[in-house]
Amino acid sequence: MASRLPAIGKKDISSLRSTLEYLREIGELVATDVEVDPHLEVAAIQKHFDGGAPLLFEKVNGYPDARIANNFYATAERIARLFDVQRRSWTTPGRPSSTSTSVNTPYR
Repeated sequence: MASRLPAIGKKDISSLRSTLEYLREIGELVATDVEVDPHLEVAAIQKHFDGGAPLLFEKVNGYPDARIANNFYATAERIARLFDVQRRSWTTPGRPSSTSTSVNTPYR
């Protein structure tokens, strides 16, 4: 099932700034200008969004010129969309095939 995304300009993920803009344009980025504590509060909020939207914290307590962005790779679908790959083309690494020189051969 194909996802329906709004029409946007050319996707540019060559920098963090351009990736944030792309995610904002397609409506996936959750951004807040509410001040957050970078030590425990950001982690707690990110944990709440596990598997969900990418987050951008615009105001970080104690760091007036910093922003925090996280949760970019929370879903396989988002990774596939960012890097233009098909989700089903991914494989889970398995054990290498068994040979006499296999790295899985136990020491004796």
